[in-house]
Amino acid sequence: MVRRFPPRNPFVYGRVLTAADAACARPPLEDRILETVRNDGRLALVGDRRMGKSSAVQRTLEAARVPMLRLNFHEVLDLADVVLRTLADIERYLQQRSPVSRRLAPWLREAGLEIRELRVALGGLELKAAVGLPAEHLKRIFGFIRDAARRDPMALFIDELQDLRDRLPEAVGNAVLAIIRDEIQQMSRCPIFFAGSARDSFSLLFTSDGSPFFQQAVLVPVEPVADDVLQAFILKQFATGHGISAEAAALIRQVAGPSINDVQLLCYETWNEHRSEGRAASPATVGTALDKILRDLNPYGEKWLSDLTSRQARLVFAVAFLEDLGSSTGDFMAFAGVTNNGNIERALTPALRGKEGLIERVGSQYRFRSRFARLWFVRQVTRVQALVPATRSPGAYARYSEHAFPDLPPADLRAEELP
Repeated sequence: MVRRFPPRNPFVYGRVLTAADAACARPPLEDRILETVRNDGRLALVGDRRMGKSSAVQRTLEAARVPMLRLNFHEVLDLADVVLRTLADIERYLQQRSPVSRRLAPWLREAGLEIRELRVALGGLELKAAVGLPAEHLKRIFGFIRDAARRDPMALFIDELQDLRDRLPEAVGNAVLAIIRDEIQQMSRCPIFFAGSARDSFSLLFTSDGSPFFQQAVLVPVEPVADDVLQAFILKQFATGHGISAEAAALIRQVAGPSINDVQLLCYETWNEHRSEGRAASPATVGTALDKILRDLNPYGEKWLSDLTSRQARLVFAVAFLEDLGSSTGDFMAFAGVTNNGNIERALTPALRGKEGLIERVGSQYRFRSRFARLWFVRQVTRVQALVPATRSPGAYARYSEHAFPDLPPADLRAEELP
């Protein structure tokens, strides 16, 4: 007897999507990417994290059979880290080329030899090594990328370019950007893509005349997928299982917000729930899936709360409920219990630091890096009411909750029974 397996969960989250993955079509963005390939142009995609920038580039190029070298400088540590990451990405790119291609193309064999020489020159440096690595190594590596693009058609994709300026010492960051710019300016037959999630600093790289990358690429904002397009995608994917009601699909969009990754995550868990129920997904199914996501966040949220002082936790709760307000507004400061706006960033420093940071600053506002983490904090009713006097009546807590997540039914915002 042939064993029949249930349909595979069609939703993918937490990684860059490939051409084999189900993904919501984004024709205008895909057209811009293909136009850049045709013209060997330069395209800079800017948008919040988890908006699908990397997936859009990778899926589109993969479907068009354009080889792509992707360099990722997210949360780069130092100059040594820049060099070693770039070298590792080049090695990965070369390994992806088929054995036949490596055997038939002499430059691929030469590249392998050059990589080994660079490894020897680096002398076994680890990522934590912060000194003693001359910038000449970086120039040599990008010179190799330039030569590779000249010898064989390829595209270059540099992700989170702004972190080279934001995280490295100013002089080092400018030198690294200048080296990269000088090499890629000579790559006349190679389409180049950039992407960044820090809107202001990434955009300034291409719009400030003091930047090495001034006017080096067309800047294109990556916006959320249109509601009707996303709704149709969700309905289509669930149709391969037991289906989903239009109301449940709309609730997924409302709960997950603009991030396509968050939509995929909630769809993924809703799919698993509807499979176990054996019927079409309903709004109640979405609620059960959301509860699972938030339960999975318990260790993360509890760890943060255990590491924060009461004052810091109250500020974090203020961000959770009022992230749409600037930190200098009277409403925010009253909710947070502070009288001096200058003390806010200092108090929030532990929650702002590093790639595991809970929140981030955007202009005068603070916001959570994860929408679901924000919802987890909003639903800590007892803790919120213990720290924030303004929320201690049931009606007040409900009003603040609805302010934070206006698209969610009030019942979905409550994890505990209000007193």
